[in-house]
Amino acid sequence: MARKVRHVFVLGLIAFVYLSRSSTLAATDPAQEITKQLAGSDARKWVFAKFDTFMSAKRCKHGETYLFTVQHFVTISSCGVDGHVHDEIKQWSIETQDPRETRVKIGDEWYVLIFWKTTKEQFMALRTKGNSKVEPTVDKEFRLAED
Repeated sequence: MARKVRHVFVLGLIAFVYLSRSSTLAATDPAQEITKQLAGSDARKWVFAKFDTFMSAKRCKHGETYLFTVQHFVTISSCGVDGHVHDEIKQWSIETQDPRETRVKIGDEWYVLIFWKTTKEQFMALRTKGNSKVEPTVDKEFRLAED
């Protein structure tokens, strides 16, 4: 009987160590951490340009937002030349092969993903690297929308 109790205890201890180690590894997975920063627990809206609307919000002058979801879709809402909000849905994915640089693929385009915070707000940038000295690197900077 004591031997069975000891075996159950050892198996329980092994299971505890395994589960605690696997949950620690999952919590420190860079792609999961970045997904959480980008999409939160469900979805997050990032504002590139605040929408300027008129006529009871049916028309717009300018504005652009990206709504990232944990299902790896992004809805890009922008004010079109016709004065209406247009939505475009694309898939996104994270690449973290280089620890110094995180890349995000939105549709067919790759960007360097950068996050930073101030005391009041969170920001991110999607950086497009220039391919030559005459083609500049461009940062598209976003602010996290208030919940």
